[in-house]
Amino acid sequence: MNAGYAMSNAVHESSDPAPELSADRPTISIVTASFNQAPYLRATLDSVLNQEGKGEEFDLQYIVIDGGSTDGSKEIIEEYAGDLSYWRSAPDEGHYAAINEGFGHARGDVLAWLNSDDRYCPWALRTVAAIFSQNPDVDWLTTTRPIIWSRTGLCAELMASPGYSVKSLLAGCHMVGGRPFLGWVQQESTFWRRELWETVAAETDAEEAGTKGGALRPRFSVAADYDLWLRFAQHARLDTVESPLGGNRRQPGQRSMRLIERSLDELREALAEARAKVGLPPLTDRVPLLDRVKGHRRPSRIYRHLRGYFRDAQRFEGRIFKLENPAAEQARWVPEKTEFPY
Repeated sequence: MNAGYAMSNAVHESSDPAPELSADRPTISIVTASFNQAPYLRATLDSVLNQEGKGEEFDLQYIVIDGGSTDGSKEIIEEYAGDLSYWRSAPDEGHYAAINEGFGHARGDVLAWLNSDDRYCPWALRTVAAIFSQNPDVDWLTTTRPIIWSRTGLCAELMASPGYSVKSLLAGCHMVGGRPFLGWVQQESTFWRRELWETVAAETDAEEAGTKGGALRPRFSVAADYDLWLRFAQHARLDTVESPLGGNRRQPGQRSMRLIERSLDELREALAEARAKVGLPPLTDRVPLLDRVKGHRRPSRIYRHLRGYFRDAQRFEGRIFKLENPAAEQARWVPEKTEFPY
């Protein structure tokens, strides 16, 4: 353990100066909040710290906030302390409050968080750095190819979403039960500019107490990430890339699975708030209307007309980044417009 760490029974906090950051390349700040995840924590730390292109194509600032773990997590973090820009281990107010705290120490141009049982792909951060650097109009970015890691760290599933847009987000198409469901915005594969976070954080701080200057609202105890995406969408377009960037791990006792009912309630609450804020009415269920049309004596013409109407109404436009010339030594990421229908 480095000598520059002040230790006590309650708080273990780094005090070493952060490494110098270059003005010639972007800095990416990653926050990991952890509590008693020792079996998976080392793999998470390695997936961040061993990123391709680090120090050449981007600088990394890595912040770890531990909630006072008692399963050996603190000792694992201490092993990595020399590579961390900031860390502490102490009881806190919960997962999202810890992430907000971590971002309070972030100095990067691009921000993201990675939970302590999840992992990035080795090329994730150099891909993100290149897209943000080459395209100043990108405010936040996610993948259309999210990964599910198995409990042992294998790629169990490579999923696919047809795309994302502000319209599809506010239509509820990226939450469980959405009609149509077009895939969720995977938190482990989503990155954004500091300015977007600060804009939403200022709004959040003005609207409700307890956020401590962060953009995440801890009153959403399970779905604060979805709430954040909806509030990002009120300010900026969500861009995408086909390359996988990371994934979440399936494991016993996974919080999102244990609290599925609470999660569904929070998803619906966050969406209702977001739609109301931009003047959209509550979502209505269109399926019963179509079912009634099916029962009409001559339904075919009416049914085709309504089906076409709803399909056109749910036609979304997005933007996806692809390498312009993969064979080139200095290939650029360029945007293409995408359209994904109902």
